[in-house]
Amino acid sequence: MKENLRKANSRKKYAIAVLLCVLVLFVVILILSKKNSKEGDVMAIYVQEEGADYIFTSQDDGLSWADGKVPVFFMTAQKKEIRRDGEEMTVTIQNKSEDVVMYGSSFSLYRWSENTWVPYDEMKPSEQDFVFNDRGYLLQPNDSNDMKCYLQYYDFKRGKYLLRKEVSWEKDDSKWDLSVEFVVD
Repeated sequence: MKENLRKANSRKKYAIAVLLCVLVLFVVILILSKKNSKEGDVMAIYVQEEGADYIFTSQDDGLSWADGKVPVFFMTAQKKEIRRDGEEMTVTIQNKSEDVVMYGSSFSLYRWSENTWVPYDEMKPSEQDFVFNDRGYLLQPNDSNDMKCYLQYYDFKRGKYLLRKEVSWEKDDSKWDLSVEFVVD
């Protein structure tokens, strides 16, 4: 009986040792993956009211937000990386408020340079006369809408970019900037 008790204790110790080894390995892998990722690897989305200092920030497509403050509308991108020759990018504007949000087809681009976002308007020579269609869209409460942003007209360099759209909130006629980061390969 004592021998059976020793075997049982031995198996328990072995199981605990294996479990601890797996846990330690998991923690080491997690730490190494954090160290190997650069700050620019994480693509973020931003929401900011015009004239306000606070910027809502999410690094997981709006699943969670910094400081736990959640905006009532935001924009995500279906692709986080595009080719240098440009292509279209589909963005999704989500309205989780109880009021209508209005927006147009225009957008602004910014390029990450020397630790700041700088306006980017380098069009391909053949597209210098490109203009946006001045059409307004209404996004109903608790709804979302996909919109194509045509980037093939821009002469991109490799790097990190920001696509920004302005929306108006019917509740108080306030203007908001919705932004999403992406990378040009």
